[in-house]
Amino acid sequence: MVLYFLLVLFIQPGCSKKNSNGGGGTSTPVVNAEIIINTGVTYQTIKGFGCATVFNPPNTTAYTTEDFDRLFGSGSGQVGFNILRIRIASDDTWRATGIKPCQMGIQRGAKVFGSPWSPPARMKTNGNIIGGKLITDSSAAYATYLNDFALYMAANGATLEAVSVQNEPDWAPNYEGCEWTGTEMRDFLKNHGNAITATRLIAPELVNNNQIYVNTILNDAAAAANLDIVGTSVRGGIVENAMAKSLGKEVLG
Repeated sequence: MVLYFLLVLFIQPGCSKKNSNGGGGTSTPVVNAEIIINTGVTYQTIKGFGCATVFNPPNTTAYTTEDFDRLFGSGSGQVGFNILRIRIASDDTWRATGIKPCQMGIQRGAKVFGSPWSPPARMKTNGNIIGGKLITDSSAAYATYLNDFALYMAANGATLEAVSVQNEPDWAPNYEGCEWTGTEMRDFLKNHGNAITATRLIAPELVNNNQIYVNTILNDAAAAANLDIVGTSVRGGIVENAMAKSLGKEVLG
C-alpha cells in the first residue's frame, strides 16, 4: 500500500540579485531578518500534518510496523504525522486491507478521516465507479452506506474522526470519481446528512475551493446544521470563508 503525503509549503519571498561590480558577476546581499511572534493573537489552528492510504498500485511493498513508527512517531528521526486519510471503498477486500493501517495509525495517536472517491456503482447514473453522478433516489441509501462504513471501522478498532460525502466533487477525473453540483451537495446534506450519526460529516472537499459552491451549502440552514466540517483544498487558494467562521464550523484543507 502506498502512502500519499500531504504537504504544507511555506513560501518565502526571494531576494533579487544585483550586480555589485559592474561586471558579469553577481552577489547576494546579506539580509538581517527579524521575526516577531505575538502569542496573544491566533490566526488559525493547525490540526496537524499527515498522509493517506488511498490506492494500492502494483509493484509496491506492504507497510510495516517500522514504517508507521517512522511516520507517526514523535521521537528522534521520526516524522510525527498525526493525521491519516483513507479511501471509503465498497470493495470488501479493500476494506479489510484498509483496517490495519488505521489501527496502526490510531495506536500512534493519529486521527483518521475517510473520503469516498465514488459511491458504489449500483447507486450511480452510469453504473460505474468512474464518471457519472449519484442517482437522486439512491441518496438515502448512500447516507446509510457512509454511516455503515464508520460503524464497520469502529467495530474493528479503527474509529474514524469523520467521513466525507465525496472527494473532489467539482471535477470529472478519468479514474474513480463522481461529480456533484453545489446544489446537489446541499440537498444531500439537508435531506440525508442527519442519517450519518456514527461519526462527524465533512463536505464538500473541493478541488478548487470554490466559495460560491461552499456558500450554496452554508446558506441553507438545514444543510449547514447537518455539516460538521467544511472540507476544502489549498490548490484552489487559501481563502477564509466568513460564513463558515460565523457558523462556528471547523475548516480542514
